[in-house]
Amino acid sequence: CSREVINCKTQGTIKLEIADGEDFGPYTSAPYVYLGGLVGDGSKVVNSSADVKIIVPDTAKRKYSYELICGGLCGHFSGKGILNSFSKLELTGENNNCGVVYKAKVGGLAGDIRNSTLENSFAQLNAKIKMIQGQESVSDRKISLIGGIGGDSSNIQFINCYSNYNISVDIANKFSAQIGGIVGGSIKSAKNTFAEGTVSYEGEGDVSTDGFVCALNEEASVENCYFSNNLTSAV
Repeated sequence: CSREVINCKTQGTIKLEIADGEDFGPYTSAPYVYLGGLVGDGSKVVNSSADVKIIVPDTAKRKYSYELICGGLCGHFSGKGILNSFSKLELTGENNNCGVVYKAKVGGLAGDIRNSTLENSFAQLNAKIKMIQGQESVSDRKISLIGGIGGDSSNIQFINCYSNYNISVDIANKFSAQIGGIVGGSIKSAKNTFAEGTVSYEGEGDVSTDGFVCALNEEASVENCYFSNNLTSAV
């Protein structure tokens, strides 16, 4: 399966269904599910677009839990970059309720982005997610990362990019989430990039938000960038 996508366009609905399973016992890390409008795992996207709705089942009634890595174009992305591409992603549960997951890495373009340059690309994200533990885990790391363009991220450069987002989370006690207008993780640099949107949350967990980058490090370079963010809490 190729990880490179050039001059492609897709539109439709992806519905994740998980069968009633056995009790597998405590696990050290939750199983991963990669979902993307174009590919689950990509290394190059050029002149491509996706308009997708991803429906995630309510797993709270089951003992089986999973970590969702989800994006409008790709679930996971690392490599040559994303150029002249855009996505429109709606992520919900059944009947437009919150999609229930153990952990999530969700982004308008990609859920997890590594070592890449994104240029002349934009994303529209509408996500409703609930983080809750189904099956018992021996891991205490229950952090979700969500962003208008990328969820988790490392060593990323943004040039002429834009995100518009509406993110709603319901987070259980002892869980946490980092939510950023561009990414929930960190970046290397950003130029002529902006984000606008709304974040709302409820529950007993911890939520950290930033209108641009949730984990901006001191070495990052930011030039001519802008964000507008509305934050509401039900707590």
